[in-house]
Amino acid sequence: MVENFITEENGKGGLLLVKYTVDYSDEYEDDYAEDYSYYEENYCEENVTVPEGITEIGAKAFYECKTVREISLPSSVTAIGSSAFAHCSKLKKINIPESVTSMGQSAFSYCSALRDINLPESVTEIGQSAFSGCSSLRQISIPSSITSLRNLTFYNCTSLKRADIPASVTSISDGAFTGCPNLTIHVKKGSYAEAYAERKRIPCDNGIDLPPEEDDSWENFKSSIDKILYREYKARIIGSIILSVVCFLGWISSAVIEYDVIGYILEFLLDLF
Repeated sequence: MVENFITEENGKGGLLLVKYTVDYSDEYEDDYAEDYSYYEENYCEENVTVPEGITEIGAKAFYECKTVREISLPSSVTAIGSSAFAHCSKLKKINIPESVTSMGQSAFSYCSALRDINLPESVTEIGQSAFSGCSSLRQISIPSSITSLRNLTFYNCTSLKRADIPASVTSISDGAFTGCPNLTIHVKKGSYAEAYAERKRIPCDNGIDLPPEEDDSWENFKSSIDKILYREYKARIIGSIILSVVCFLGWISSAVIEYDVIGYILEFLLDLF
């Protein structure tokens, strides 16, 4: 089994990793030669170390490498291309060097076994759908170098429970966290992320605990409370007027009006209104 890192100059003075493949031709009979291309493009070693000197992981370089479990990237890497690691369904661990500044669209989409990933402060751009479908991802900390989260960035990350979003983030797409039912966003008070959590009805660590956006029970609850308070307010006003009139007419001395009597009157008025 021979590792193959297909590279080329990226036009920026760096080296682009175009494709990672594995030659399985020595492990299969000649009768199955027509299937070699399938294995070479869809299977690879469980642990892969990308050589030092490569500066960019190209688009779909590891796309659908179905057997890889761990990938080590060198400190020379500065960019991760679109769908570079997409659909690596068994990938559990990958390091992101502090040299990386950008991650392309769908860079890690549907890496369904990926549970944790550390994003360094060097990252300034995270592409659309970068982590969509990472159903095992448990938490994510957005670096303060990021200013926006694009559409579907964490779409359908069903196990995502915590997302730390710094005050530097001033733009979050409405669909950035769609399909994350267990999510709590940790934010800085007064930040854009806090306002976003309120608007999208996502729980956050400063006490905001609203029901899901599609659930209108919160509005119903507020409406019920408003009605109860309004009824009580009307009852107190009307009760005060009635008691004042009664006392003014001299039908009963104000001194003998007991609190229990007032309570009974208010209960009766509440039932009426």
